[in-house]
Amino acid sequence: MRPVTTGFPSTLPLGPRLAAVFAHGMNHRAFVSILSVLAFSTSLCAAGRIVAGPMLGYQEHREVLVWLETEGAGRVELSVRPATSDAPSRLVPATRSLTNPIGTHVHHFVVDGLVAGQAYSYAIMLDGTAQPATTPLTFRAKAQWEWRGDPPAVRFLVGSCSYFNDPPYDRPTGPNRPPYGASPEIFRNMAKHGGDFMLWLGDNLYLREQDWSSRYGIFYRYSADRRAEAVQPLLAAMHHYGTWDDHEFGPNDSSRSYELKDTTLEAFRWYWPMRSAGETDNPGIYTRFVQGDAEIFVLDGRYHRDASALADATPGKSFLGPRQLAWLKSALSDSNANSNIALRFIAVGSQFLNPMAFDENLSRYPQERADILDFILKNKIGGVVFLTGDRHFGEFSRLERAGAPPVLELTSSSLTAGANRRPVTEGEKWAEAKNPVRVPGSIIVENNFGEINLTGPRRARILGFTAYNREGKSLWSTSVPVADLQFARAP
Repeated sequence: MRPVTTGFPSTLPLGPRLAAVFAHGMNHRAFVSILSVLAFSTSLCAAGRIVAGPMLGYQEHREVLVWLETEGAGRVELSVRPATSDAPSRLVPATRSLTNPIGTHVHHFVVDGLVAGQAYSYAIMLDGTAQPATTPLTFRAKAQWEWRGDPPAVRFLVGSCSYFNDPPYDRPTGPNRPPYGASPEIFRNMAKHGGDFMLWLGDNLYLREQDWSSRYGIFYRYSADRRAEAVQPLLAAMHHYGTWDDHEFGPNDSSRSYELKDTTLEAFRWYWPMRSAGETDNPGIYTRFVQGDAEIFVLDGRYHRDASALADATPGKSFLGPRQLAWLKSALSDSNANSNIALRFIAVGSQFLNPMAFDENLSRYPQERADILDFILKNKIGGVVFLTGDRHFGEFSRLERAGAPPVLELTSSSLTAGANRRPVTEGEKWAEAKNPVRVPGSIIVENNFGEINLTGPRRARILGFTAYNREGKSLWSTSVPVADLQFARAP
């Protein structure tokens, strides 16, 4: 049979092409036959598929969030059951879903009614069919330890600056200009390494020029990086929390003036679902959560940030904005009054303790940085550890002050983006070579991730830090008794 030709460009959508055919004289029976064949063919081709995930989001005692991105599925559910019993599975529909501008669908599943400490297994169901999984799909509800015994051991991973090469949108490469993104195998090794959760410290993806100028481009980049094959095992292996920095927020070094910041805020909240984000009348991604006897404060160093390029002495120059700064002080005070919390991790994209005002570190905001450090001192907030990224090298900092315990900072960077080798190539000529708070020997100038361990009984907790290279080999480590980070308690 000869194919029917219409004389209309095949680039037209299917509906207009068929309408054009019918309008030009095809008889009704032939038209209906073609429609039937097309409908049957479409039903065969429209089988849903998983685009990215699943990813474990936040973890609480009675509920856990699971994230997923799909394409072409009419009904998307989770089948969940206790991992150690014969109890029947229950189907959990998506709590909320988004049709992405690029045509995929992002889903958040809040699995509630859980038993604290109980392990669960789950499967992805697309249109009633369980999807094969390449890794065990399990999670555990947070255990209740308070007032019952010692806190559990807590072990989590940190990292920043994750760049996946995408040649049509990247800067041109050449003999002396290699691709900016290194091997993504670091993510597979992180999954094998394991942990209770992963805390992403900003620049978790890099918007390119063609991305940050439109909603379509922004969601394209968030989806493209999330679906990278190498990161899938890590997404399923542990729970994930994150802050952002300039590159998933907007252009390089972008500030509160970025015109599409509400669009990147929307994208971030869909791809990094947290239990809360910002406040009702003060948008942003800042939030807090507890793991064991540690509380983590996730700050938003972008949405309300004044431009770094402003003179550092500009009155009121701020990276948090007044409302978030007030929230942080209140949250730290509440945490300090909680006898079950021994450590307070403050996660923010930009380096904090380094007093040498370079690039975008927070010494470029001297008034607000001094305000936070003075507040910690005057209110005797103990157990403070900053977790930061951004710098494309890693280091460990320790700030000593008279009459106070030290304040620590782990800078973990970068995961796959180009590493900054100036600390090695320039040596003593490097502008930051004499950073007075850097712990000697802690500089890392290759792709790396960090691990934080909190172990031991309640009265003898030990806090450990280790940095690993992309193959999972230990590069540097240290530990400190948690008691050494506390202010002396009044008798």
